[in-house]
Amino acid sequence: MVETERHVETDGNLVRSVLSGRREAYAELVRRHERALVATAGAVLGDLEAAQEAAQEAFVAAYQRLASLRRAEAFGAWTAKIARRTAVRMARERARSRPLEGVPEAVDRAPTDGELDARVRRVLRAVERLPVRQRQAALLRYFGGHRVGEIAAMTGQPVGTVKSHLSRATARLRDWLAEGD
Repeated sequence: MVETERHVETDGNLVRSVLSGRREAYAELVRRHERALVATAGAVLGDLEAAQEAAQEAFVAAYQRLASLRRAEAFGAWTAKIARRTAVRMARERARSRPLEGVPEAVDRAPTDGELDARVRRVLRAVERLPVRQRQAALLRYFGGHRVGEIAAMTGQPVGTVKSHLSRATARLRDWLAEGD
C-alpha cells in the first residue's frame, strides 16, 4: 500500500491566502472551525439553531475584520471569542423578552412601563459577575431554558453539581438584586 502525503494548509496560511485575495480559502477556515463556534455559542445560548446563527454572525464579523488579526495562526481562538461575544449579546436580547425563572422577584416586580428592559439588563450584569460554572449553569437554565439534566449532559458535569451551581447562582443573584432595591 502506498501512502500519499496530503498537504494540509495551516490556519495561518489560509488566513494569509484570504488576505491576498483567495476568498475560497475562507470557506476552508469556516469548515474547520464551524463546529467549535457552534459549540461555543451553544454553551451560552443552549439552542442549536440560535448557536448556528451566532456562529454565522461571528464568521461574517471575523471576515470583515480579518486584516486586524495580529497572529494568523490564532484564527480559531479569535473567532471563538467573537462567537462567544455574539452569543452573549443574543442571550441578552432574548432575556429582554423572557422572564428569568428561579429568580422571579428580579423581574416580576418590575413595572410594565418600559422599566423591564433596564431591570433585565441589571439581572444580566449580575449573572456576568457569577463564577464561571455558576454563570454557565444560570445562562443555560434561565436564558437557554434547559433542564438540569440537559445542562449536566451539555457541560459534562454530574446533575448534583449542576444543581449546586444553580442553587448558589440563584442565591447570589437574589442577594445582589435585593441590594439594589
